[in-house]
Amino acid sequence: MFKGIFDGWAQHRKQHPHDREYSYFEDTSFLHSSDHLSHMYNRADTNEQKSILLDYMERHEVDNQEYKGYWNLTQQIKSDLGLVEKSPFTSAQQKWLEQHFKGGF
Repeated sequence: MFKGIFDGWAQHRKQHPHDREYSYFEDTSFLHSSDHLSHMYNRADTNEQKSILLDYMERHEVDNQEYKGYWNLTQQIKSDLGLVEKSPFTSAQQKWLEQHFKGGF
């Protein structure tokens, strides 16, 4: 009986990380890998938790294209939070448009 209770609790903790796991990112000066942050993003239950991860990456200044893993994650989080507008064009279409309409379109 106790084994079932503890197994259930362990499963719940895996599926629903506590806010303290995310509040850690508000205070730490250590930069975690983009893989770890992606894992935390996939476990995030709320937009608040996603925002904490985004703020963390912005604070460490890794939210630019120079850092591909972090960049992709920041773009994904920003999209989830409604902070960026997705382009209606693929990257190839965008490149073609930029070449043919150098002054902008």
